[in-house]
Order: sequence, then C-alpha cells, then structure tokens
Amino acid sequence: MQEERDLIQLAQNGDMNAFRKLVERHQKRILWLAYDLSGNMQDAEDLSQEIFVKMFRSLKKFRGESKLSSWLYKITVNTWMSQSRRGSARLKKLQEPLEEDLVQNRAHGLGYYTADPEQGAEAVLINKQFRKAFELLSQRELSVF
Repeated sequence: MQEERDLIQLAQNGDMNAFRKLVERHQKRILWLAYDLSGNMQDAEDLSQEIFVKMFRSLKKFRGESKLSSWLYKITVNTWMSQSRRGSARLKKLQEPLEEDLVQNRAHGLGYYTADPEQGAEAVLINKQFRKAFELLSQRELSVF
C-alpha cells in the first residue's frame, strides 16, 4: 500500500491515479460524516461529492501540517455550516418538530412503539429534551454532534 504522503505529492503534481486513490481511501469516512451532519443520504452524497471537488481544486495548497483526513474533515464541517447558513442545501435540521419525526418514523415502521407504553412515552420525553437542548447550541457546537 502506497504511503499517503507520497500519494498526496503525486496528486499535487497532477497524477490523477494518485488522486483517485486518495478519494477511495477517504470516501466512506467523509460520506458518513456528511450523513451525520445532514441527516439524509442524498444530501450526504451531494456534500461529499462537493468536498472531493474542493479537495481537487485545493490540494496544491495542502501543506501537510495535519493529516489529510483532518483537513477533509474541516472542509466538510465548514462546507456544511456554510450551506446551512445560506439555506441553499436541503439539510435536515435538528430543530424539526417532534411530531413530524413521529409521523415520519411511524410511516417507515420506526415509531417509538415498544411493548411497554411507559418506556415509549419516556423515549418521546427524552427526545423532546434533547431537541430543546440542541436548539440552544450554535451551528459550530451542533457540528460536533
């Protein structure tokens, strides 16, 4: 397996095969990070694709002071935050009403139904408390979750 710093250097010099290998190495991690941020797979795929376009355009500026994965993580979070502020992306927000989630989850068979009704009610209350707490956080703080 080729060393990552060698692949970076080759890609910085225009080697498309090296760039492809870098994308393949980081593709899943970035996709799942984008999914965690956006809340749905379609937006995650769009966001991750945008990240690799940005990587392609900016790789020559990468100085190697951090890991490439850290650099890509930062680009992903910053891009998501920028899109969220602009409102241009259809990214799922943590502040969606609980009722909408319940309707959606029930429609997909993923509702808060349990054998014990008390347990189900408790899950709904905990969910509400989490949502209220998330509403108090800034976009930057939310990106951690």
